[in-house]
Amino acid sequence: MDPSVLLENVQHVAGQVQSLFGLMEAGREKEREREMERERDREMQRENDRRTDALQEQMARMSDALTKVLQLSETSSVVPGTPAPTGARAQVTDSTPRQSC
Repeated sequence: MDPSVLLENVQHVAGQVQSLFGLMEAGREKEREREMERERDREMQRENDRRTDALQEQMARMSDALTKVLQLSETSSVVPGTPAPTGARAQVTDSTPRQSC
């Protein structure tokens, strides 16, 4: 075989090998980028989960507080025969029947 043809074939194969290595490196780089994107997505999901948990805890505390307020308002209603509340929370009520004109 002619040495110049052999050299040309070797150079051609070397170019193909170099191209293949370039494609492999580009593939690895793309995979690294995808992995970084997946990690960002996971971190965003963790942050969203933390926020959701915090909101659920806050809603539960608010619900508990509201339940307590409702229970207190039910138990602090004026019962006939008991003294009326005094102070800022006292309400003036007139229990005499009204006559219509």
